Amino acid sequence: MAQQKRSILGKALFVAFLLLGASCHSVMAGKASSVAVAPPKPKYPGQGVLKTFTKTIGESKKHLAAAAVARSISVFAMFPVDTLKTRLQMGKSIDWSLNKLYGGVGGSLIGQVPYG
Repeated sequence: MAQQKRSILGKALFVAFLLLGASCHSVMAGKASSVAVAPPKPKYPGQGVLKTFTKTIGESKKHLAAAAVARSISVFAMFPVDTLKTRLQMGKSIDWSLNKLYGGVGGSLIGQVPYG
C-alpha cells in the first residue's frame, strides 16, 4: 500500500514538473522574442579599459585584505588538525608540541592566502 502511494506521488510530481517546465519555457521564449536587452552601462564612462581596471582594483582593496585575513585564520586554525589526521593515517606517534603541530604552516599560508 505504501509503495503504491509513493508511486502515485512520484508520478504526480513528475507531471507537475513537466507542466511547470513547459510553462516556464513558453513564458521565457515569449519574453525573449519581444524584449530588447540594452548593453550594460560602463561603470566609468569616458575612460579606457586600463583606468577602469585600476579603479576597480583600488575599490576592492578592503575586500581583498579581508579575504586574505579570513583565509590565513582558516589555514592557521585547521593546520594542526590536518597534521594530526595525516600522522594518524601514516601510523606515526603524535607529538603534541606546537613546534611539531605547526611545522610547515608558513609554506601553506604563502600558498593559500593569495587566493583569499
